[in-house]
Amino acid sequence: MYKWAPAGETKTGDEMRGRAETLHAGRGWPRRRGVISGFVWKLIRESAALTQYQLAEELSVDVTTIQGWESGRRPLPAVSSGDMARFRIRLIRAGAHPGFFRVLSDAFEADVVVDDAVEHAGSVDTIWHHPLSATVHRRDLTNLITWPVTGIMPTQLEALSTSSPTRRGPVPSHPVLGAEERRRLFEHLLVVADACPRK
Repeated sequence: MYKWAPAGETKTGDEMRGRAETLHAGRGWPRRRGVISGFVWKLIRESAALTQYQLAEELSVDVTTIQGWESGRRPLPAVSSGDMARFRIRLIRAGAHPGFFRVLSDAFEADVVVDDAVEHAGSVDTIWHHPLSATVHRRDLTNLITWPVTGIMPTQLEALSTSSPTRRGPVPSHPVLGAEERRRLFEHLLVVADACPRK
């Protein structure tokens, strides 16, 4: 298991590279819970034709908060339901399509599934408490879960997104998981599939 260096010590390149290979099941893997919902949030902002700075001003939050939500570094699901209701009202008043907020609710659930898989990778404690075992998932939710991997915009969002706004420089057209996060996601899904009882 990787051990953090005491204050004042530094790790060698080999020790730092070894970190990604030794983080397992909740013992150090960073939790994000927001890549998919953050991207939906960005689409909501763009549907209202607002910049990140304009949205920050509209919602009375810092622009770094908006940037954190959109990138997934700050979990949007952690926002209180009262604040989210106020944000929704302000965004719809500013021109955002109300349908995006129905998708946002599903995106929160998709983030839970993806984050759980990335965090636990090659292990599963009990299949009965797993996010994928609670219900038979609707196609809309499945499309959101697979969006960071396939890059294919879910059909429920295609109907809401009218045109792509002009952006500076290369920007992702869908939620992005790093290579290691994708590897861990697939590894976990295989473990879950093998753990499921077959009749």
